[in-house]
Amino acid sequence: MTYVKPTLDEFLDTLLNDVLTSKTFIDWRRIENFLEDYRREIALIGSLSNKEPLKDLEDLLLKYPRILELLHYLIAHEPRKLNLMDIGVINFKEDLKKLIKQDIGTAQRIARSFKKIGLIEEILSMKSVFDFSKGVMVGLEPNKRKNRRGILFQKLVPELIEKVLIDFNYGEELVLHKEGEIGMKITVGEREKYPDFGIFMKDKKKPIAFVEVNFYSSSGSKPEETLKGSYPDLQYNLRNQGIELIVITDGMGWRKMKNGLKVALERLNYLMNLSLAKRGKLKEALLEILKVN
Repeated sequence: MTYVKPTLDEFLDTLLNDVLTSKTFIDWRRIENFLEDYRREIALIGSLSNKEPLKDLEDLLLKYPRILELLHYLIAHEPRKLNLMDIGVINFKEDLKKLIKQDIGTAQRIARSFKKIGLIEEILSMKSVFDFSKGVMVGLEPNKRKNRRGILFQKLVPELIEKVLIDFNYGEELVLHKEGEIGMKITVGEREKYPDFGIFMKDKKKPIAFVEVNFYSSSGSKPEETLKGSYPDLQYNLRNQGIELIVITDGMGWRKMKNGLKVALERLNYLMNLSLAKRGKLKEALLEILKVN
């Protein structure tokens, strides 16, 4: 059986809308765990007085340095540094260490910074810091969903690969390995890489193919560059080592990256989405690869 590349239209017509379900759309457990973990700090922040809130916050930061972590979340800013033109840099990791060492200057600087941002005034005016904290965590969910989609999609792929191996009696000669397992590390140029999955021949204990997996719900320059540039380069390096590359990518983001997808379909030998893989493309690819090995 010869592998036939899907057309651009076939690829686009079979893309998954999403991998999230009603159970995974919002991670309520993560939010509840956060609120419980920071229960004391939330209560302490809610105790700021109208008379001297700035001094209160300075004192709280020195007595309970972990409050800085809560403030970090309450401004819905995930990077580890905040750098604003008028307040300078707050390095949440390093400044926490300074607070633990009772650095008064750091406490004063951070308190003034959050006053300028307007958070102190908001805390004084809100009815419940707990409800506000919960709202912020729910508001951060869109960013969390990006990673969650990737994780969920990666769980679907090994199930499919193993099913193909069993259904077509490849299980006797092939075995699936996951990222980080023995034999999975490869050298590409001057850097080392761990592919997402590897398909190995049992008797020779050598990989015949590595599988890269990703899901894009929105468009961007990174996925296009990966498919058009990084993966073709990886494919070239692997083929020189007698290993093939299979790429399984999905998500509605590709509808806005048609040009990049078109180029990738031309350059990559085995590029498919999950639906196409299920419909036989993965089987076709493995049969073709096995002929060579």
